[in-house]
Amino acid sequence: MKEPKDVTILIADDEEDLKKALVFEFSRKGYKMLDASNGVEALNMVRDAKNGKVDIIITDIRMPNGDGIGLLDAVRREDPGLPVLIF
Repeated sequence: MKEPKDVTILIADDEEDLKKALVFEFSRKGYKMLDASNGVEALNMVRDAKNGKVDIIITDIRMPNGDGIGLLDAVRREDPGLPVLIF
């Protein structure tokens, strides 16, 4: 099992306060964090090699410019093994 410092979590949510709270809490536990404001931005971050490998995505279901379901569909086509949690 990977240590938190070796795991990158991507949070995708258009609600800034909730996104910041999630990033803060996971960061406190030692996880590497990325955040996006919508599904399109999140998918671009997954594709961008400079961010490193994203190990898990936690996403809101309703967001402008790419919702959580669209993000899930796109991720399934590109990286079927990447876990996506939708809330």
